[in-house]
Amino acid sequence: MNLTDLTFKLLFTFLPGIISLIVIDALTVHKKWDKLNYLLYALFLVY
Repeated sequence: MNLTDLTFKLLFTFLPGIISLIVIDALTVHKKWDKLNYLLYALFLVY
């Protein structure tokens, strides 16, 4: 499997959102999120 420059750019773009989402998930009480919600929330937290 070959990782391209686009893959690294996407990873570094989503990294702050993913970290924020993990912190929010740990500190709040909410119903369980599915994978699509994790992706969307991470995207929204970046921008």
